[in-house]
Amino acid sequence: MVRSPRALAIWLLCGMLGVVLTASARAVEFQFDDSTGMPAYGYAATAKPKPDTKYLLVIGVHGVGGDGQGAGGAALLARDYPDVIVLGPTFASPEALARKAERQPTIEDYYQTAGPVHEAKINELIEQVGKVWPIYPKVVLHGFSGGAQFAHRYAMNNPDRVAGVAAHSAGTWARLDGTDKINPEAKDVLFYISCGEGDVEFSSKSAPFNRINAARKFNEELKSLKFEPVFKTWPRTGHQFTPGAYAMTKELVQVVREMNGVVDDKTKGAKGKK
Repeated sequence: MVRSPRALAIWLLCGMLGVVLTASARAVEFQFDDSTGMPAYGYAATAKPKPDTKYLLVIGVHGVGGDGQGAGGAALLARDYPDVIVLGPTFASPEALARKAERQPTIEDYYQTAGPVHEAKINELIEQVGKVWPIYPKVVLHGFSGGAQFAHRYAMNNPDRVAGVAAHSAGTWARLDGTDKINPEAKDVLFYISCGEGDVEFSSKSAPFNRINAARKFNEELKSLKFEPVFKTWPRTGHQFTPGAYAMTKELVQVVREMNGVVDDKTKGAKGKK
């Protein structure tokens, strides 16, 4: 794949994005380095914006140890929808951040917590994308495993920026109690949650529940605050990103497109808020 340190500048100035994906003649992949020097990946149906088209930005977040290529499994949305662009950021490890700052790692260095450094990265990328691609004010976030942890916490911290979250198989979730709290002001954000029923491992020694029970707990606590989450579990499934999980993300994107006034012949989503 073609990569250049100036790729982002070229993209912002000219709308020229990388190379055509082999998976589909209708999708384009581009790569650039963000302001922290980490690679970011973008996916779109065309190499530059179409006239009179507004785009829904979907941010797909990778799991621990991964990178932004493929946008955590969300890249195919650019193939499925001509008015959707997908962004896959890459987050640095906590050790790398600590070395750069010449200190020991802190809990906020872990991108799963959506700490200030990682939140600022996403905000800056959204702003940069919006300089060329006319995007709706609210984005959709998607993530599996560690990506799901970041996605839902970013939404809790920034409900005014997020239309919906598809979060699959997170190790931990925001809670009613403690410091990692569910934000009642995020009630208008659409939460689509899933987990494999066989995903019974704990993500860390400090995790209060295994993944499937943590997902169930988060769903119940959201409902106790009058949220309206969409929650599904996958029988005979461990810790893996399933076709069903992708279908949930795609359904959420379709719902948000309809909320934005987009009407086409795609299968309409089953749930939404006006």
